[in-house]
Amino acid sequence: MRFDLKSGEPKCITDEIKGNALIVGNYSVVNPDSYKINVRSPTSAQAGRAVDPPMRMRNIDTCNNKEDHILLFPETDVRSPYGNIYHFGDHVASGNFAFNTVEAGDHTACFSMLDHTPSITVTVDFEWRTGVAAKDWHKIAKKEDIDVSLSSIEL
Repeated sequence: MRFDLKSGEPKCITDEIKGNALIVGNYSVVNPDSYKINVRSPTSAQAGRAVDPPMRMRNIDTCNNKEDHILLFPETDVRSPYGNIYHFGDHVASGNFAFNTVEAGDHTACFSMLDHTPSITVTVDFEWRTGVAAKDWHKIAKKEDIDVSLSSIEL
């Protein structure tokens, strides 16, 4: 699934899952290099006084100088029905997770970005698979093909 995430407005996806079920997921910001915020310290004249320690300003800017910019990415967490954290991504452009559930019930993946003025919207691709759908059957099929081929050679 693909969704837009606006700064300061968290978005959560919930799925009811049985206990002892496999969950696999991955997420990524679409075109992450396009989300940059200029962070610079104003001069004393700009601030109207001596700046100690330097004040930081945030302005949206299209400059490509990476030293003067930080990338704005979502914070991501995946939680059990009782609030146990299975995965945490600290403002990263992409991530993945895989785990077996302990508790049955609503498992939640939440995405949030720091509040910013003016508001910034990023697009996130998110895939969440559970149970049988979470298994990578393509890789399993390849392994079985190798095992069958190996048996044929040994005969």
